[in-house]
Amino acid sequence: MKCKCIQTCLLILTVLLGSLVTSCNQSTYQVNSPNERLSLTFKTDSGKLYYFVDRGGKRVVNESAMGLVTELITLENFIVKGVESSSFSEDWEPVWGQFASIKNEYNEVVLHLEASENKDIKMDVIARVFDNGIGLRYHFPEQNQKHWVVKSDLTEFNFPEGSSTYSTNGESTPKGPTPIKQLKNAKPPVVVEMQEGYAAIHEADLMNFSFMRIGANDSGIPTPQISKSTLDAPFNTPWRVVLFEEKLGDLALSHVIQNLNSPCKIADTSWIKSGIGMTECRAWGATLADGFQYGKNMESLKRFIDFCHENGMEYIMVDSGWYGNQWDDESDPFTPRQEGDNVSAARFYRGPIEVIDRLRGAIVMPELIKYGRERNVGVIVYMNDLLRRNHGMSFVDDVLKTYANWGAAGIKYGFMKENNPQKKVNNTRHIVAECAKNKLLVNFHDGPVHPTGEDRTYPNLITREFVQAQFDASKAFGPTCFLRSIFVNAIAGPLDFMNGFFELESEMVKERFQVRQTLNSTVVAEAARCLIASNGLNILSDHDEAYRKKADIFEFVRQTKGQWDETRILHDEMGRLATFARRKGDTWLIGSHINEKGGSVTIPLDFLSDGAYHARIFTDGENTDYKHNKEDYRIDDRTVSNKDVLTFNIPAGGGVCIELKK
Repeated sequence: MKCKCIQTCLLILTVLLGSLVTSCNQSTYQVNSPNERLSLTFKTDSGKLYYFVDRGGKRVVNESAMGLVTELITLENFIVKGVESSSFSEDWEPVWGQFASIKNEYNEVVLHLEASENKDIKMDVIARVFDNGIGLRYHFPEQNQKHWVVKSDLTEFNFPEGSSTYSTNGESTPKGPTPIKQLKNAKPPVVVEMQEGYAAIHEADLMNFSFMRIGANDSGIPTPQISKSTLDAPFNTPWRVVLFEEKLGDLALSHVIQNLNSPCKIADTSWIKSGIGMTECRAWGATLADGFQYGKNMESLKRFIDFCHENGMEYIMVDSGWYGNQWDDESDPFTPRQEGDNVSAARFYRGPIEVIDRLRGAIVMPELIKYGRERNVGVIVYMNDLLRRNHGMSFVDDVLKTYANWGAAGIKYGFMKENNPQKKVNNTRHIVAECAKNKLLVNFHDGPVHPTGEDRTYPNLITREFVQAQFDASKAFGPTCFLRSIFVNAIAGPLDFMNGFFELESEMVKERFQVRQTLNSTVVAEAARCLIASNGLNILSDHDEAYRKKADIFEFVRQTKGQWDETRILHDEMGRLATFARRKGDTWLIGSHINEKGGSVTIPLDFLSDGAYHARIFTDGENTDYKHNKEDYRIDDRTVSNKDVLTFNIPAGGGVCIELKK
């Protein structure tokens, strides 16, 4: 990880002076963004603390209360004892992601507060103001009262009247539009559509604290909803983040959430490689033209490894079931599938026991990992949280160390179940740190804690299923679900959608045990999704023959490895249309995907540098849409420049993929 600091300036003031922070009548404290377009103002009124936000001279967050409820005292009446202000600017280079370099620039103000009811109780409010967002957090310094139980967060997000929201919805289509006053128990991030543009509510640097939900209080104003968190001073609460953009898509390109996290804690990141992987879980049962039938066995997994090796792909991910039924208390994460458990496996995978017995064989993981390493293909190993619940976290640590000694590239961690949100956050952080210590990537699935930018601190946290992955929860997602998720869920961080199915006309539901609904998509749309939702680990779920048959468009997918120099969003219509352009070196890839209604899409190429580019354009076939003739596509090769504008009539649920090379 490289981090080049350009400028850092710290001003500590007891009386507010200058243009960075100003005061009016000793009750108002203002801090502006570096470009001075965004301003956050704190106001004290009869001891209560409020804030409001202006953007371009227009109010985007109305007067909003601040405070916390603890078991000892409700902290909502304060005396301001002092103020500090500072400016900070740096450029840092992520290990992988949407940009090669990220600017972290903000102005900060810290209000040192004293509780009006008890002058021995101290608390700070810290605000950072970026050009396109704010972060607010509470800090409890060391003081006589060491032990704290935080019960509620009173911070309000009072957006203008008439605003509407979209929010994440687990393994389903994001909710919305919902009038902001009707928001209930919404999982962040929450996108807010205002007359003045777009905003998003989220949190950052979530450590040792309950994750939040968002709901309207009795006044109809959104506030964080948290569970009880137990802490010892000194401590920080997570950042409460509000992003502001004129365009919806720019929310997904914002760096504010990452920048509110600590720099990378991994001294040597050379082992962390983003890339493309394959998994057997959705191919199991597929019969190929040569008679080979995919199973959960060594032969099938080695075939995946061979294909990855041939195509310069970095990983395979071995899913649940390799060490026995993941829900059996006796399952052993060090040993291949238990003998005699095919009855329970047949119930779990919903397949005929005679077929399960024939296609499910012992997976000798150390041997498989060795086979992959000899071919430069890393193996990511599944483990279920049942191991922690039955045996404790120290046992999980031993499992991670063992997998690292075997030479595994990483883990897929499934079904973390913990009723205490603070403990779930801490368990997640612990596993990420232990994986980093053992040089393992980690991919959380099945109801994980939402991303809060910690991939900056631990870039081995390569992706997570904070979205509906394709065919998870026994259902297929369609275009609208994807085109909402990419503008809601993806604001939080990289997502594992498991896109990229190419065999769409086969009897997948009949053949494959873990495909239980028809996938309504097109091959071009599937390829476009791989680019649009590019993350640190792009997992493909079809079999090798599906990709061999369509090697030309698969070449487009093979380039979506998650490490880009530059990203632009050209179309950003919630639930209708997304067009992303990503650059690596002199090559641009463009992916466009439209909803079930289809329509005309115009793509100006004015973002290209001067000179001629060779364009290879993939479009859906003449009679193709997301329900018919799904695998047909056309290829058009031509020369283009930054003066050209491309127009396409994309069919229902279809897409466009473009490769541009100098």
